[in-house]
Amino acid sequence: MTARSFSRGFPIEFNKEKEMWVYSGTENVVDHLHYCSRCGRSPEILNINNRDRDVDSCIANIVIALNAAGLKTRASCCGHGRRPGNVALEDGREIFIISNFEEARKLDKLWPPLNMRNTVQRNICPEDYEMLHGTIDR
Repeated sequence: MTARSFSRGFPIEFNKEKEMWVYSGTENVVDHLHYCSRCGRSPEILNINNRDRDVDSCIANIVIALNAAGLKTRASCCGHGRRPGNVALEDGREIFIISNFEEARKLDKLWPPLNMRNTVQRNICPEDYEMLHGTIDR
């Protein structure tokens, strides 16, 4: 059985003969600075917590801003078009980066709405409510 995974959104597999990870269907050894399958750019090398780290270019500004604000980051990934991006903070919390409004609303449906009473009191029309939270009983 061959071990399989992904690197920057590209499928990879472990080559037992070379004892290295290679890009699937090739003999090319996985390069941690390979370009991202989502944005097509190579990662940026950032000094985070006194260590050089490769950070996906499309979320590098978010990582820089979090660290500058005192929220020290531990790891990050843009998701490479396969899943939401994320930034892991040193304190154990994790921030998800959703690519657009529609995708975020799909994730909203995983949890019950917050402050339902306040939402109704503000006279949000049913169509807007459904867009934000899914269908409601009428």
